[in-house]
Amino acid sequence: MDIALEHVANASRKDWLERRAEWKNGVRFLDVELDGMQLDGAGEANVRVRLSWQRMDDAELRSTELVQKWQAKNGPWQLVSEE
Repeated sequence: MDIALEHVANASRKDWLERRAEWKNGVRFLDVELDGMQLDGAGEANVRVRLSWQRMDDAELRSTELVQKWQAKNGPWQLVSEE
């Protein structure tokens, strides 16, 4: 999580951390897949990411798709939002 947080824009970090607070002890991630990417010419990208995960107390495999918005303005690519 610390490594991923380095790629989150400063304005989005609080929300990003709050959304993941419950994951710390209750969720195990088994796979992360890049499911698609759409770039535009203005230094923005929409990225679809699929997460395969389990609750620590449950054997059922679950899958969640996130749509992330990334920007590269005056520096490296940074995550600015996700749904």
